[in-house]
Amino acid sequence: MSDAISPFRDEEAEAGPGAIPVSLARILTQDVEVGTRSLFARKTPRQMLEDAIRERAWFRGIVLSAALFEHFGSFILQNHLHSKVSSERLKHLTLERIIVFLHALDLIDQPTYGKMFGIKDKRDDLAHKPFAELDPEQAESLIRKAIECLEALGVADLPRSP
Repeated sequence: MSDAISPFRDEEAEAGPGAIPVSLARILTQDVEVGTRSLFARKTPRQMLEDAIRERAWFRGIVLSAALFEHFGSFILQNHLHSKVSSERLKHLTLERIIVFLHALDLIDQPTYGKMFGIKDKRDDLAHKPFAELDPEQAESLIRKAIECLEALGVADLPRSP
């Protein structure tokens, strides 16, 4: 196999006909995670999302918004709960659960909760419907709301990942 990203796991690629492709969402998520780690050395979350708006990279901006919510939300929960809950368990929470816990613990208000869920829902929609159309005005609005949510979490302007 070449060095290109394959839509098949190595063992599936050798299996021949009927091999099951890895989901597009998994490949894109891995790409965003790698991109997020490398960008944090140079840019704040706000700058990354503003770049997506300026470049009209709507898909990237929405997926990155959700990835930032997961990353920082999990970190905030770990710090808030100290040793009450294993940090290993918190690392495996879904974005939906992270948002619910942040709200239940009064770490975010109702408007932020609603904005975060709206962005999560759009990210889910895009990840599972790769040919879905995305209205540029709606996408820009969602990414700007993501910046507001990151401000509410106090992480929009962090110089790098905690």
